Amino acid sequence: MIEARAGKDGTTAERIYDSKTGSGFSGSVPAGRTATADFAFDVPVGAKDLDVEVRPGFDHKASHWQLTL
Repeated sequence: MIEARAGKDGTTAERIYDSKTGSGFSGSVPAGRTATADFAFDVPVGAKDLDVEVRPGFDHKASHWQLTL
């Protein structure tokens, strides 16, 4: 699960789905390996930052990143 909020007001940024982004990846990731997926979000004009939360499942802790736009 991935969610994002943009700007100083923390406006929910809607995920964008198209043929190249938003679908994530499937399957599992073995220990010591990595996986990469592309995501896009619709943010308000003028937003200077994006807070992203990624939770790999309901039973897992979320990770957070604050990205500068």
